[in-house]
Amino acid sequence: MRSENSPSFENYSVFDQPSAPDPQAKKRNLRRWIGFFLILSLFLSTASLLQTRKVSTLFGTGSIHGQVITSNGSPFQGEIYILGTSLETKTAPDGTFLMQGVPSGQQVLIVADDQIGRDFPIQVVAGKQLDLGQIRFEATAVPSP
Repeated sequence: MRSENSPSFENYSVFDQPSAPDPQAKKRNLRRWIGFFLILSLFLSTASLLQTRKVSTLFGTGSIHGQVITSNGSPFQGEIYILGTSLETKTAPDGTFLMQGVPSGQQVLIVADDQIGRDFPIQVVAGKQLDLGQIRFEATAVPSP
């Protein structure tokens, strides 16, 4: 057989080797997925943290003071709480109170005696003392069991 009549290598697909897979492609995909999940977890963690009162603690605390009086003007003897925290104090004999370390931001002050409580929304500013002045605590009739 003469060389002119011989088939060429292009006629045979047996010799066609598929291109080798790019070893860097898997690494790039893995990095993309890891980056995606890191950003997603950071976003979800931030969203979750913003819904708690811990964020306001990170931004600082303030203090509040005031005087609680009854409906007839006499000093109130009871307890003061900040809703959602472990902060609590008792009023002095003249009805005054001072509470320090209150997380900054929107808070709810609870004034309570042995049978009833009343809530007051307050805005605490970090590093400042909020003067609530006189708070009138009006007890209502408690239903008997």
